Amino acid sequence: MHAGTRAVLVYGLTNRASLPDTSPLSELYDYGRFTAHLEASESLLPRVVFDYPVAGLAGAGPLGLTSVRAILTVTPRGDLTLMLDVEIGPDATTEFVARMLATTCFRRGELTVDATPLLDWASAQVDTECALEFGRDVHQMVFPGGALLDQLHADQLSHPERLSPAAAQVIYRGTRQIASGIRIPGGLNNPGQTIVAHGRGVSVAAGWGVEVETWGDELENTYVVGVLVLVAALEVVQRVRRAAFASLTTNSDAMLESTEDARTLVSRLSSELNEMQLDLSFGVEAYIDSVLIPESVVEGFQSSLRDAVGLDHGLANTSRMLERLQAVIETRLSTLEAAAGEQQERSARLMSGLFGAGSLMALPPALLLAFFGLNGREVDEQWSIFDMGHYWLVYLVVWVPFLVLAGVGVVLQRRIRASSPQLTRSRRRR
Repeated sequence: MHAGTRAVLVYGLTNRASLPDTSPLSELYDYGRFTAHLEASESLLPRVVFDYPVAGLAGAGPLGLTSVRAILTVTPRGDLTLMLDVEIGPDATTEFVARMLATTCFRRGELTVDATPLLDWASAQVDTECALEFGRDVHQMVFPGGALLDQLHADQLSHPERLSPAAAQVIYRGTRQIASGIRIPGGLNNPGQTIVAHGRGVSVAAGWGVEVETWGDELENTYVVGVLVLVAALEVVQRVRRAAFASLTTNSDAMLESTEDARTLVSRLSSELNEMQLDLSFGVEAYIDSVLIPESVVEGFQSSLRDAVGLDHGLANTSRMLERLQAVIETRLSTLEAAAGEQQERSARLMSGLFGAGSLMALPPALLLAFFGLNGREVDEQWSIFDMGHYWLVYLVVWVPFLVLAGVGVVLQRRIRASSPQLTRSRRRR
């Protein structure tokens, strides 16, 4: 139970890292009866790199936080996500909470810990050479308590047919107070007891840890897991799209001078495509169904949130992009195979020509040597074998048939090329 308002700020990071010293996500919070589901999916879920209390967190404006926990997680594919689990005093107003959410989202790059930039501080806590960088995706979970919860319940009881303006103000981080575009998952809202609503970047879950005592904070913590894997999946989709565009650029800009260059390019593109497909499978698809936590009260929220951020559509479009990339690679591979086959054919023709020419050149001298080796009256030892005036008829008989044979072969080869069956059928169709 928390007397004040609790908020969990989840930031996607662009970095990937292999960090072996981690602990299971199931040990991060008290998940109650949901713990067994998390333990069963431990190999697929992110793991906790560190979980530290933070003093001195400040931003571009006053944050008014009473406590802060900084939590860094890493997925099995190496994607990093940073969470700030913060507490706000029980007297915090709607405007104060909305302002805090706006500051920690839109100006998150200005967050500091004891005057050190937040991500620089986080990088120093882990043994990684790369500096951590914020990604594009942020989602903030708000669990109202104190005065804010009282206001939400009062609005809900007075106007049960519409969302509380206070909830809308929190979800839009103070920029709007109307409920258009806000999702309200069915079955999770009970007037005077529970409220669950969200937009693309902020979710509000009120009353689950107070009135519904059988749940306590365990459902809130489970919702946090759903938001965590959602933000991690969104970052994966973004990275895969960038990688797909980079692979297409590599393919279009490649200057190939040999089949070896083409073979190297195809191997590189295929390896990159395999990594992208694995990222989508184990970094996105593994998190977008109800298999991880098969509970309707959790699935209703997660399904609505996925629909709000367009993750399902984004995944489908990205998968089609990879299919197009695979088609490009297959076309490049077909071209490579055709070029390799042509090279082999040319090499075979060259070797056949060389052997034929060698045989053509070797047979006449062999016949001449055989003739001059005869012990007969046709060969006179007084005359040299190079005396063409005396032996011209012998040379003519030996060389002319081979020259005629070579000429006939050239003519027939040209006729074969000119009368291809494929070309003949094509001409007939026209």
